[in-house]
Amino acid sequence: MDVIPAVVFFSLLVAVSLLVFSYISPLLASAERMEPAWQMIETGNVINFRRAAYFASVAVDATTNCTDAVYRFKLWYVLPSQPGALRGILGGGLTAVFEGGYSEPLGSWVATAQLYGVRYVTATFTNITNVVGGVVYGGPIRIVVTDVREITITPPLGGRVCSFCISLEGSRQCIYSGDGVYIKIYNGTAVVR
Repeated sequence: MDVIPAVVFFSLLVAVSLLVFSYISPLLASAERMEPAWQMIETGNVINFRRAAYFASVAVDATTNCTDAVYRFKLWYVLPSQPGALRGILGGGLTAVFEGGYSEPLGSWVATAQLYGVRYVTATFTNITNVVGGVVYGGPIRIVVTDVREITITPPLGGRVCSFCISLEGSRQCIYSGDGVYIKIYNGTAVVR
């Protein structure tokens, strides 16, 4: 009578092993070939990656109707595979779409908000100075902000609001636009360690 439970248990063990090796193993192998985004995990300012991290930069111009100055910034993106050419930036934010995938900028964002009835625009741009672009191999990397400059733009005397436009360098089409009674830009400098 002890032989029947042992045979059933052994048969179940063989069936589960066949399922794992014939069905789940090829899925894991294909996921490894595709290098999906889960192979790169950002936690705070630390980026863990499986094999390599690919950096890409996009130059943008920030303009406003309240000053004649054109502010030029770099947006840095990191992807788990070769990014390829830039296809565009998703409307309403700074998320870039490359041939090899899409990514949020590292330490850069922009938003129009309202606080106590006052509408304003806040933008942060973080330039990474010791990465030329391309691929970085090795273990986890840490992005450390070393300096932040603050730029405040207010309407000229008699003006009511400032409109703010971020466009790709050399383009007139806004990838982000907003307006407010003032614009606050934080221009950060960071390094990869």
